[in-house]
This record gives sequence, C-alpha cells and structure tokens, in this order.
Amino acid sequence: MAVYNIKDQSLILDSNIVYSIDCLPEDLPVRDNAIASGDDAFDKEVEDKILKELDSGNQWAWCQVRVTATMKDSFGHTVAIGVSYLGACSCKDENDFINNSGYHLEMKSEAEDDLIQRCRHLVVMGKIAEYYLNGFMYVPKK
Repeated sequence: MAVYNIKDQSLILDSNIVYSIDCLPEDLPVRDNAIASGDDAFDKEVEDKILKELDSGNQWAWCQVRVTATMKDSFGHTVAIGVSYLGACSCKDENDFINNSGYHLEMKSEAEDDLIQRCRHLVVMGKIAEYYLNGFMYVPKK
C-alpha cells in the first residue's frame, strides 16, 4: 500500500511491493558485443562459449534482464509497476545474475524509482479527472 502526502508531494511505500526478474532475448549479436579484451583470439573463445550455451538452451548466456517492482493493493491487485532493463548480459543462470553480477540491487532500486514516478503520475491524473468530472479546469503546478 502507498500513502501519498499531497502537502509535501511525498510517496510513502510499504511492503506491498513485489519484485520479479525476467530473462528476455537480447537483440544485440554476441559477436563484437560480449567482450572487447583487445585479444581477438580470447574474445572469439568467450563469444563461442556464449553461443554454445545459447544453442544448448541457456537463455541467461546472452540476454536482456528486466527487474519489475509491482505495487499491490490490499486485495492483491496490481496498482502500478516500475521497471528497469539491462541488456547484453551473460550469466550462468538467474541465481548467478542476482548474486554475482553486481546489478540486481541497483536494478531493484531503479525499478522502485520508476514505480514511484508512475504513482505520482497516477495521482496527478486522478486530480485532473476529479476536477474534470466536477466541471473544473485543472492545470498542474510545475
């Protein structure tokens, strides 16, 4: 549940935020994007290993990762979501990304920041709708 304080425009979030992580296909080719060590033979070896993992069905070998922060109401319905994306990832699996990549906590924070911005937008849109339904014109302060 979130509490929005109109007076100081702050959004207070509690524990009704659920985080999820998704592995999505990466559009960037592995070649020339996975590594640039300066050693062409080593780069090809790393790229070949990634491609072999992909061919064996390991989608985490080369992917785009999406972390989603979902706010639920007291009935469990989704109220708003925030997301963070990171492309050109190469990991063993989800666990490896979460525990060893160094990006997971930062992405959770970014997703939560996006969620807060979307909630603020929803509040403004609600105020506009309220004034519109009451026959008033509302122009938000900048």
